[in-house]
Amino acid sequence: MPEEAAEEAATVARGAVQQPAVGDSTAPSTHVRFFAVDGSTFLDGDYLIKGVSGRILWSLLGHYDQERRVDFTNREVLIARDHDLPAPSRRHPRP
Repeated sequence: MPEEAAEEAATVARGAVQQPAVGDSTAPSTHVRFFAVDGSTFLDGDYLIKGVSGRILWSLLGHYDQERRVDFTNREVLIARDHDLPAPSRRHPRP
């Protein structure tokens, strides 16, 4: 189980988000656990999502935790490099 220990260490090192809602100190907290190896994300021990979607969620939660931001644009999500997305492809207009 050394792999599980490494993943847990990565979660702790990245700072699992456990913050109440903005402005509400009585709100219950939610434990978020993220596994970088496949982007798996769990809320209070229950599986939520994995892959690119999990990485995007983890990125957004990290911005919330550090900056208390709650608004994000599609553009900034697409160009962010902290969620390991492939570079956006060039789209050609349909004929």
